Amino acid sequence: MAAPGADLYESGFAKVEFVEAYLRKRLFFLMERFLMNRKFMIAFSLVFLCASLICLVFAAPKTRWTSTYDGGGDDEAYCVIGTKDGGYALAGITNSSGAGKYDSWLIKTDSFGEVQWNMTYGGSGHDIVLSIVATDDGGYALAGSINDGDNDAWLVRTDSWGVMLWNRTYGGSDHERAKSLVASSDGGYVLACETRSFGAGGTDFWLIKTDSEGVMEWNMTYGGEDNEFASCVVETLDGGYALTGSTIPSGAGSADFWLVKTDSQGNLEWNKTYGGVGTEYSNSMAATRDGGYALAGSTTSFGRGGWDAWLVKAGSEGVMEWNMTYGGVSNEYVGSLVVNDNTEYVLACIQQPIVGDGQFWLVGTDSAGTLQWNQTYTNSAHHSSTSIVFAKNKDLAMTCSTRDSAGYRDFWLLTVEDSDSLLVLPITFVLVLFVVVSVFLVLHFKRANKDV
Repeated sequence: MAAPGADLYESGFAKVEFVEAYLRKRLFFLMERFLMNRKFMIAFSLVFLCASLICLVFAAPKTRWTSTYDGGGDDEAYCVIGTKDGGYALAGITNSSGAGKYDSWLIKTDSFGEVQWNMTYGGSGHDIVLSIVATDDGGYALAGSINDGDNDAWLVRTDSWGVMLWNRTYGGSDHERAKSLVASSDGGYVLACETRSFGAGGTDFWLIKTDSEGVMEWNMTYGGEDNEFASCVVETLDGGYALTGSTIPSGAGSADFWLVKTDSQGNLEWNKTYGGVGTEYSNSMAATRDGGYALAGSTTSFGRGGWDAWLVKAGSEGVMEWNMTYGGVSNEYVGSLVVNDNTEYVLACIQQPIVGDGQFWLVGTDSAGTLQWNQTYTNSAHHSSTSIVFAKNKDLAMTCSTRDSAGYRDFWLLTVEDSDSLLVLPITFVLVLFVVVSVFLVLHFKRANKDV
């Protein structure tokens, strides 16, 4: 004897099966009609391809805001950092104010680019800041060069309001300049410099280590009888240092990328050159999570012709793992490089035509250097330097200089949204997906016609 309600259950179940079968039949009928219609197939393919390309075009991070800082004269920004309060600190040179021909200029802004305070530093000559780091007490350390008869490398320490606490100079009888600065793990500072007073001849790399008060603890030079121009230094995982720049004429061409690795006392461990038959200049470097290095600059040996942006990934011993070029018909120059937590790279570049002012160009890649997105900004960028940093909220901030209507240069600060938030599909993936979908539709179309 059936249980009470069994008939009702079986009847309901049969109705559900009937509805599912009906819906399945209608779905197959509609798909078959769609696949047998050539116009619908062509339209679908075109829409799919256009949508994919549109997604690629609009994959670049969106601009949050931009701000211009005009002192009234000629002002050129060289470096930027994010600050603990979510704002920014920009540094460069100005002849709009200060004590001399050109003085160093430090601007502190809030998170929206509004100026909170600004300070100038220097004497009667041409004094320049090229690198800046934040200090543990909320202040800043700046490095560059000061012209006090001969150019010397220069280190300036300020409090949280930009008031100078002390400054130190380093140099000999000839020309020296600090190009890059890092705060070392022991509380001191490490400066990557160029020197003509010391070394083997010409211009050499010069690495200076100081204590927390800027007093020199040791220094080392690297280079040969020709010219080596330093651009960047990082502290490595083993407590040593890595420097990059360019060497002339060592290697295969007229100038090559040069990577120098030292121990914690500046003793040379190894060095590598990267380049081709043309000219390569390395302008920026970042240490990667795998213990290797990413170097960025410009090349005439590789790419599409003229100058192209060049990204080189090297392992922990300096052996090249891969390299990529980025560029078009204009000349492309890389000013700065950053790496995010996913080992994806962002390059801050200038696209410079043969005649006239250029434009700013941001390039984003995946961990293998494959282009993911790029965005241009049409502000006048003639002979400008570019510096880029990840802010406290993971947004990108780039500073550089743009020309105003009077022809003077002004500081310019751009912030764009966090690139990690983008769902970016590589172009190869999109094209493969398009081919697969197209083949699927063609096969089904042929099968539908055959069945008819």
